[in-house]
Amino acid sequence: MKVGPSEILRIPDYVPASVYEGWVKQVFQERNNWKNYFTFINSFGHAWYLDIEAGMLHQYHANAMSTNASLKRLDGLVECLTKSATYLTAPDGAVGLPCRARHENLGPYWVEAGVVINTQGHEGQVHADYEGIAPYPEKLFDPQTRAYSAVLSLVKPKFGGNLKIWTKHRLGNEPPDLEDYTIDIVDYAAGTLVLFDSFCYHQILSSELTPEIPHRAVAALHFLYIDKPHPHWEYWF
Repeated sequence: MKVGPSEILRIPDYVPASVYEGWVKQVFQERNNWKNYFTFINSFGHAWYLDIEAGMLHQYHANAMSTNASLKRLDGLVECLTKSATYLTAPDGAVGLPCRARHENLGPYWVEAGVVINTQGHEGQVHADYEGIAPYPEKLFDPQTRAYSAVLSLVKPKFGGNLKIWTKHRLGNEPPDLEDYTIDIVDYAAGTLVLFDSFCYHQILSSELTPEIPHRAVAALHFLYIDKPHPHWEYWF
């Protein structure tokens, strides 16, 4: 199995229930580490894109090391996500390249991964995962850039909450075409990992949250191909 530009890879049962349920339990035991955004989005520690949207980017960088320390208490979560890099396709078609945390490349101001908890079930905004490529702005417009998003479902709502992806690779200077019907609806299920091209626009669909399942929760990180000091996948969240 592998995933390349404009492609999606869905891996059911990537993590057994006994493992992801343990992570969820730990996250909820540490609600004091949650950061709340826009009343209905919570992040376990800090998240780059959420702090940007909230105008609090300095908080992300200032607290990256403490967020990474919190993630280590979710035993094996980051390692579980990064091992999915074995499926990613580099510009030359190579697969199986090693991983390297962004804080190893750019200094100790970057979070390795994240857990995001939604407490409302309305539809998300259409977006591409461009924001994390900002430290390398030229890569936003280079057709040889390879970037992927990894999303692992931890808590699935009773209904909905799936991911709609417009499966066309669009660079940073190419606006989305939401009338393009080349789309895929990815059915999330707890324990399922989804890998997809970060340059594809996508949207979280509405969901029904209930007293029994009042949250939608995922773990995630992003990958970017970097060729120095050696070819590898840089990851962050």
